[in-house]
Amino acid sequence: MRFTLTAKIRFVSAKDDPFLATLRTRVNHYLSQPNVRLRGRHAMTAKCLFLGFAAISFYIGLLSSDSSAIMALFFTVAFGLSALMLALNLGHDGAHDSVARASSVNQLLQAATFTLLGVDAYLWRLRHARSHHIFPNVNGCDIDIDENPFFRLSPNQPVRWYFRYQAIYAPAMYCLVALHTIWWQDFVYLRKKELANLRDIRHGWARGAQFFLCKAIYLALAIVIPLYVLPLPWWQIALNYLIANAVVSLAFVFLLIGTHFSMEAEFPVPAEDGQLPFTWAEHVLRTSVDWNASSPLTTFWMGGINAHAAHHLFPRLSHVYYSKIASIIEQTAREFGLPYHSTGLLRIIRSHFQFLRRMGASSATI
Repeated sequence: MRFTLTAKIRFVSAKDDPFLATLRTRVNHYLSQPNVRLRGRHAMTAKCLFLGFAAISFYIGLLSSDSSAIMALFFTVAFGLSALMLALNLGHDGAHDSVARASSVNQLLQAATFTLLGVDAYLWRLRHARSHHIFPNVNGCDIDIDENPFFRLSPNQPVRWYFRYQAIYAPAMYCLVALHTIWWQDFVYLRKKELANLRDIRHGWARGAQFFLCKAIYLALAIVIPLYVLPLPWWQIALNYLIANAVVSLAFVFLLIGTHFSMEAEFPVPAEDGQLPFTWAEHVLRTSVDWNASSPLTTFWMGGINAHAAHHLFPRLSHVYYSKIASIIEQTAREFGLPYHSTGLLRIIRSHFQFLRRMGASSATI
């Protein structure tokens, strides 16, 4: 794999940034306390073993459903959700090299969990860690807000007449997120030479072979084996597959999308010379929105995606530490007069749909 980054866009120099220096000192102090890291590793191991056992159990339950269409549907959905939880808790950390010391181990863990969802781990890591995390919410530099024909997700994008209805048709479109990623987006991205801020992308033959191997494994697990084992008509298995993907899609979207696309999030615009208006740390605070981030239980089971500021500021740390780090971020931001956006899950979902309505209006800005 080979690529280059656009060099023009840059943040205000963070040299001697008192907020970031203070924050890092406090986070390091927390992590240096006795047994904090040891407890974190043990908790992470126990959780991932539990989720792995759950996924295997649900899949075995699916293949043991006999002629019960209802039970087959239940286990198909349960397996999909458990695979999503594994990806959020283990695969996401693996994509940021925060599970094991060896990068190869992290990539293997991410590939294993993402394959259960049908999503190519390598391409997802490329666009997530090398694009979105570099310039979140900056048009042309964050692939997550690249212009698309279905939604306007930034005040810095053009308005189309039908975007005024995007808050209405969004739930139906969100049901298709998993299918779109698995069977369309991954194949498109595999052939792309440019993605947002990434240029001159080249994949070796091994990456291509891995891509098609993982797609084949997913296809076998999701469709071929159930068709061969279950005494159900093909259309019933296909329908169960579509329903499960819709449920997984909605779960993923509603847990994550408001963390960058809500009324509280900002979309900074660089000057003509490429200079963004904030330091990197302040940019993260202004573009991220947390929900229930100070709750250890929520953060633990959601893989830290709810503690989004902590994740962007400390992506190489495992999410098991994020609930405490989120509290440290909130306190430190308050001391330095910087924004810290935090809310609850229902409120962030409501804020997201308010955001969609605002973006759908002509000449809408935030």
